[in-house]
Amino acid sequence: ATAAMPVLLITGRDTYESMQQGMVGGADDYLPKPFTAAELFASVDHQLSRQAARRLTMPPLVPKLSAELQMPLDDITAVAEQLAAGGVTVEVLAECSRRLRQAANELQLQLTARREK
Repeated sequence: ATAAMPVLLITGRDTYESMQQGMVGGADDYLPKPFTAAELFASVDHQLSRQAARRLTMPPLVPKLSAELQMPLDDITAVAEQLAAGGVTVEVLAECSRRLRQAANELQLQLTARREK
């Protein structure tokens, strides 16, 4: 269900080898710390644009997701769109971080439950 979701790797490791390892490992983009808010927003915007283009040209990987999986994925998308819209304050970033952690936990629980069935 999350196979088409872009992965942005944010890390303190800034060597070429680290970047190559991250990209080979499946990251769609790699931001070494320190980075600017503009760089983060540009990366998120780029990944959202790429994802939108893929949606237009590729059939969906999963025809219909259950509501339990769709809800956290929708929240992740909403957070990404909020960040891409700009005007982000420290408070907004903290709230986005909280929402992303919650959505990731919900997805993990749902996927674990599915594997155990």
